[in-house]
Amino acid sequence: MKRENPKSNVLTMRAASAADMDDARIESDIDYRDAWRHRFVTDHFIAAQIILGDQYRFVPHLHQPAVDLYFPKNPNVPIEDQHPIKFRLHIDPRKTFKTTLGKIDSAQWICAFPEFITMLQEGATQPLAKAISTSVGKFFYQPPGRAATRFQKLFPELVLRKLPEGEWDTPTHSLLEMDKTSDFTSPKTSQSGWHPWIINPDDMVDTTNSGIGVHHDTRQHVIDVYYTNKKLLRKAGYINLRGTRYHPLELYGDLLAKMDPAEWKVLVRGAMELRSGARLMPGEFPAEDEVILHFPEILSYRELRTDFNDSYEAFMAQLQNDPMGGNVPTFTEKAYTAALCAPDRIPPMGETVICWRLPYGGKDFMAKYAEGAAARIYGSRVYIIDAWQGVFLPSGLAEKIVREMKRYGTGTLLLEAVPGTEYLDVHIRNEAVRRNVSLRIQWLDFDDDDSLRMARIKNLEPAFEAGRVAISTGIPKAAELRQQFIHFGLMPENGMIDCISRLTSRLPVALLRKEIAEEEAALQQRRREDALFNMVFSQPGVASLSDQRLKEAQAAMASQAAMARTNEFGLPTLYGLDG
Repeated sequence: MKRENPKSNVLTMRAASAADMDDARIESDIDYRDAWRHRFVTDHFIAAQIILGDQYRFVPHLHQPAVDLYFPKNPNVPIEDQHPIKFRLHIDPRKTFKTTLGKIDSAQWICAFPEFITMLQEGATQPLAKAISTSVGKFFYQPPGRAATRFQKLFPELVLRKLPEGEWDTPTHSLLEMDKTSDFTSPKTSQSGWHPWIINPDDMVDTTNSGIGVHHDTRQHVIDVYYTNKKLLRKAGYINLRGTRYHPLELYGDLLAKMDPAEWKVLVRGAMELRSGARLMPGEFPAEDEVILHFPEILSYRELRTDFNDSYEAFMAQLQNDPMGGNVPTFTEKAYTAALCAPDRIPPMGETVICWRLPYGGKDFMAKYAEGAAARIYGSRVYIIDAWQGVFLPSGLAEKIVREMKRYGTGTLLLEAVPGTEYLDVHIRNEAVRRNVSLRIQWLDFDDDDSLRMARIKNLEPAFEAGRVAISTGIPKAAELRQQFIHFGLMPENGMIDCISRLTSRLPVALLRKEIAEEEAALQQRRREDALFNMVFSQPGVASLSDQRLKEAQAAMASQAAMARTNEFGLPTLYGLDG
């Protein structure tokens, strides 16, 4: 059977639905008009066809998941009882008509409850938020001398005669409602006095306030504004967030990390994915047969390839909705997951060491938290058995450090000698005496150069890949530790993984593989013999002996050792006998 073109299906559906509406009958037959009004507030596709007309661009099989995220409106049910789930997060690629669908949803709310509905449109900037609010109002605006649109014929009582701006009301808006039918705001505007039924944050994050290169204080400001406005929402009101990702710790990432799944409906999609499941990396765009396109009728392979070549970071953020954007992670999710280890699989023997990095106001990323980690080193692996992060008073911090040392039965404490740490030294020792804990403090050099600190942490990656670092799944601060690894370089806090890098450095510098070629084994044996000889015989500045002299010296050493052997009674071994 010949496969139909999806785009022709869209045209056919449009002609078979909105085109069926009889404009003359709408104005003359009230029951007929009410039937179409009901279809408008209960079906987003029908509503879009009626409002957009020839500008309709939705593809049903692509946009159905987004439409399912929202819900039909019932004018016979109170606003607060329209749906039990009040919060929605809609993350789709650019150019897939998220904002258009959001405006259609707003129009449904207004048509279902024109007297009482109040909604707040939020955007990254004031002009963007104002434009969204205004464009929704223009659905209802009939300029002088122009005929009413089909939508306006359906809802003649809501037609606006004055051009709407950012703040506007329907003609039937109740005088008891102090808030506007539609209003707008942005993170750069102070918030007060609003109590809307609906809050629509649309593209509230962008490269200016939440991009990879943006300071974390700016991103946090956007997050704070969102939670401030959420408190202004009427009881049982609704929030619909729409946009694209720019950073793992921006507003959307913060919500995904904190949200109660029972209170949210979430849709997050990218434009494409590799069939191998790998992440797209900078460089050559994959071949067409290596990818799966999620929006082929809207975002073609050729268009995606062009966007990828234009800007990798913009492509990953705006089309792939990859929270890492153009950043290439040092510690991948796969590597971190592979390092996880159940607590009962961690060996009870080995050396246990605790390392802490104390707060230091001289650097922003060290000013807030005291952070630490505990590791058990056994064989060729370091097992991270605990990690800590918190804000402590000096007495509480000393107590916390000593208590954890007693808990894990270790007397070895590593402390980075940050300026001011020496003042805490006496408190730690006094607390150790009080708790009868024997300890020895090893002071570590303070890295004032941030690039050296970052390089040391980054060099944990080979140990991860080699399987030499295992992380207990029983760590109470597991979520924070995971964030510091996965988002290393993108978040300010790195104290726990900094301490882990210090602990991992106590592993042997190198280990032979279990399976090693004979030539490699001989080479390692030769190096050990050379090192032993140089340690005994060589002098600084003296050149190495030739191979022949080296063999003679080693033979002499072996002879001297044999002559010096004694039996268990301390007597010289008789030459030629076995004792």
